[in-house]
Amino acid sequence: MQVTLQKLTTLLDRHDTADTACDRLLEQLSTLIKGPNGCELASSLGRSDVAVLGRYGFDDARPERRHLALRCLHNAMVQAPPVTEMFVNGGLPGRAVELMTVCRLPSEQLVLELDSLTVTPQSTNADDQFFAARLLIRCSADPAAGFLPDFEHGVLAETINAATALHASTGEIEPTVACTAHLRLILVLAAKYEAQAHHLLPSMSPILQMFERAPIRNPPLEPPMSLLIDCLAALVSHNGPIATSEMPWPPFNEDKLVNVLSLAIQAYPPEVLETRITPLASLLFKISQSGPAETKERLRAHLLPSDQDRTQVLGRGDSLPHRLVSISTETVSPELKKVMAHLFLELSDGDPKRLIHNVGFGCGVGLLHSISTPAPPDDSDTGQSTEGTGEINPVTGQRRDMETQTSLAEMTDEQKEREAERLFVLFERLRATGVLNVENPVGAALRSGRVE
Repeated sequence: MQVTLQKLTTLLDRHDTADTACDRLLEQLSTLIKGPNGCELASSLGRSDVAVLGRYGFDDARPERRHLALRCLHNAMVQAPPVTEMFVNGGLPGRAVELMTVCRLPSEQLVLELDSLTVTPQSTNADDQFFAARLLIRCSADPAAGFLPDFEHGVLAETINAATALHASTGEIEPTVACTAHLRLILVLAAKYEAQAHHLLPSMSPILQMFERAPIRNPPLEPPMSLLIDCLAALVSHNGPIATSEMPWPPFNEDKLVNVLSLAIQAYPPEVLETRITPLASLLFKISQSGPAETKERLRAHLLPSDQDRTQVLGRGDSLPHRLVSISTETVSPELKKVMAHLFLELSDGDPKRLIHNVGFGCGVGLLHSISTPAPPDDSDTGQSTEGTGEINPVTGQRRDMETQTSLAEMTDEQKEREAERLFVLFERLRATGVLNVENPVGAALRSGRVE
């Protein structure tokens, strides 16, 4: 491999890059790095080798040659983390951002220009976008690759937002491979630089356009749908409104999100369902908190039990509200439990008492405990009616007029006495063996005169 790199360096020094030998050497290098000894070979790369590949990848005018060199760089970074460090220390992340740059216009103007087809992008090559995004994703894992100054004072966010608008403007039903890599970059940067993620908010509207066009597959939460939802969840801020006059919330997008959630609950087994739906549930919470009032009302209608749902004990039916109550009760994932608690509490207008009424006492108290919110004192008001259709059992959430009536006959006085005797003997045995150290309740009842 070193011989190959030396030949590439010689061709660069001689400015003899027109020779097709460059392409053959880069293809040979790419094959070696991907081969069985790729990790060892990539680890042998030095700073000068990375610099040579960078010159071919970012300076060569031939797209095919650029992409060969960039593929070599990316694969070497995957095989050997020190290559990433050399890439960062050599200042090459900035070159990757330049490669991604589609236009120096502000993002808002770019969208208008793209719509009117009057803009001439600096780089619209899909493969350029693809490799630039993949290289920046690899760089983000390196502590030395501090993109914070680029977020605050550079063109990183503007470049990403412009590229997102360009990807959305293609009208593709599903995101392309280059767009998918770009979305992954947004997700990685929004997670790593959470305080600066607001600089990427102009990308939300184009991502929503892609989400509207994307078909729902089976199973539903697989790329690209899962990636679009993850990006929206990372960008939607719960500290401010998600809809403004400049970026209105598209109507009925919440309906599609709820449809994806319902299909996901049916499609995935319990062992993977929790991790799959957590980002989607988080997005629904943020939308309910920061979205328009009509959006919140639609989410209430979709997610909270209706009067028809309350003909059964909550959590035992097949409707989406029943399934959500069941998942919220049975989940062992602390993250999903907290997200569902915040979602149901927001849909209950932040009122813990109303949350318990909406989902039942057992589920409600568990959800409130998961977010360190005290449950309200128990009183008869939790059994209030829903939609004016009869009293609700506060424990099960079921309408009392739909509860199954017991067919057992009333106990006779003799049966009650025998049951009391059994309980008395049982408590005395437990006290004698040290299992319990409490007063026998039957004996206390006898002494107080409650039992004759």
